[in-house]
Amino acid sequence: MIDDLVRLRLSAWADYSEYLLDTEDARRAIRDALEEQLDTAEAVRVLKGPIRAAVILSRLRSKVYGVVQRCRVECSNEAEALAWVARTLAELRPRFDPTFTLTLEHGAILPLAGLSARMRHYHGSPALALERLRPKALPKGLRIEQLCDERHVEEVVALLRDIFRDDPELGYISPLVPLTAKVQQRLDAFVRDGMQAALRDGTHFLVLSGERVLGHAGLQVTRDDPLLGSSAGVSIALHASIRDRGVGTELYRRLAARMVELELRVMCGKTANPAVVHLAERMGRAPRAHHVELSRG
Repeated sequence: MIDDLVRLRLSAWADYSEYLLDTEDARRAIRDALEEQLDTAEAVRVLKGPIRAAVILSRLRSKVYGVVQRCRVECSNEAEALAWVARTLAELRPRFDPTFTLTLEHGAILPLAGLSARMRHYHGSPALALERLRPKALPKGLRIEQLCDERHVEEVVALLRDIFRDDPELGYISPLVPLTAKVQQRLDAFVRDGMQAALRDGTHFLVLSGERVLGHAGLQVTRDDPLLGSSAGVSIALHASIRDRGVGTELYRRLAARMVELELRVMCGKTANPAVVHLAERMGRAPRAHHVELSRG
């Protein structure tokens, strides 16, 4: 079965030029991810004759959140297969818990399954983003600096904690997942470790007013991703007082410029923020998948 699932995944990404699919490393990465989910599966549904779709509901361990529920869909583009996936997700929905997430390319499935996407995944070329974004003057009193001083690390940790506590819909964790003291402690440690590792490599930026940190932007660089090669995830978080003032646009421009300097080929990220979605489209980044969670309703 797993060979058929690998085939479906390769087919789903075949039209996306950023994926490096013609290598053994790529196929192995896809196979390893599938095997991990199958090994921890609590439900597996397959449309056979030959295999045209599969839905795998698993329990995986997260460093930050503990054991979480992950769903994986592999599906052909056939109308019958897509309809089958929608029905299967709807049937499994009573088993979904607040930690449930699903990354899905086929957005048309979601309303049929009674689900909706909270975030979208985007990929794009840093060079194209840099070409489309012109330098932008910052509001008076603000400046952007590279993260290079360890004393700013705890300020960034506190800034991100406050932003995503006040606006949980903007965060990477589902608003339905209880943000316990233990989870917050792990999340802070995860952010702190990333900041410490990034000191002096020029991949993280701060927005400062005087010495107060009001914004952060960073790259999570991967040089040898088996599917995307040299790439980076991008993240930006701004204090409410400096949003919608062009600061985010300038941060994205600087991240793109740094990626070009580092010869990184793919800019990746996911967002629930409409302003970031608009900016992603302006930069030429293309939507690649829907990030699905259970909604409050």
